[in-house]
Amino acid sequence: MLERPLTVRVRALARNLAGAEPDPRARADTLLNWLGRLPYPTEALWGEGALVRRLLATLPESSITTAAATGEPTVALGALNWAVHQPDDSTIATAIAPTLRRLLP
Repeated sequence: MLERPLTVRVRALARNLAGAEPDPRARADTLLNWLGRLPYPTEALWGEGALVRRLLATLPESSITTAAATGEPTVALGALNWAVHQPDDSTIATAIAPTLRRLLP
């Protein structure tokens, strides 16, 4: 069975990103930062956001969780966007809770 062209492209992008940044936590940080800066709702939920979430899906969830906990506001917003598209968002919610409490007193 042939892969869909978009899947092939996403895998190629993921390989290129891994070549440029070998550390999965750093890749997760970069992707969450990107996702957190996208205009809501259009790009964040559909446009580029869909691509970023597919790229994040190539990473271990532990790397995403560790990156989400850095306290960077845009990373926390990206993590929130990513989490709402996951079956269980409790780990990410715990990781970004301190940042959200600081931003939304």
